[in-house]
Amino acid sequence: MTRISSLAANTSLLQQIFRTRSELFDLETKIGSGKGSQDYKGIGTDTQRLINLENTRSQLQQYIKNNEQMDLRLNIAATAVEGLNGPQDFIAMSNKVYAERRDLVVGMLNQASGLDCATPQGAFYVYPSCAGLIGKTTPDGAVIGTSEDFAGYLLEAEGVAVVHGAAFGLDPHFRVSYATSTELLEDACARIQRACAALT
Repeated sequence: MTRISSLAANTSLLQQIFRTRSELFDLETKIGSGKGSQDYKGIGTDTQRLINLENTRSQLQQYIKNNEQMDLRLNIAATAVEGLNGPQDFIAMSNKVYAERRDLVVGMLNQASGLDCATPQGAFYVYPSCAGLIGKTTPDGAVIGTSEDFAGYLLEAEGVAVVHGAAFGLDPHFRVSYATSTELLEDACARIQRACAALT
């Protein structure tokens, strides 16, 4: 991959910036000390030169900043190309793992009393229906009226966080992500089963 700026070009720019800084310092010293001229004859010229040097320095700094940003973008692009051209065997392995996790979650949620969970074809989450639990009562005496009520009950009773379906316009469904470890999913689904069984 061809780089926009080479090391030699950047080195040259840095040298020019250092020369500009040195000239700028010398001019500031002359103006500040009055050594440029005893009767201020050269101060207007020195001041203009100082302003020009400031502008040149600003332009050079912006140029270097632009080159650094472009270099970063090129490095990101090169990394992306390397990833695309590299080994792809992890994709099949990941697909297998996520399919197993999906099937585990769907199976365990379908075993829970009052839940009905369809199998998604391409997602990292499921949307089980809790319609069979609407109208049921929690051990604390609260009535489950919506998926939001059910999500709150799961959080309070079993410490399981799900997203209620009303947030997606899908009440009385709720969302469970299976983009986590199999062990956590088994534990969470067992807790959901227990919470459902406790409803009357």
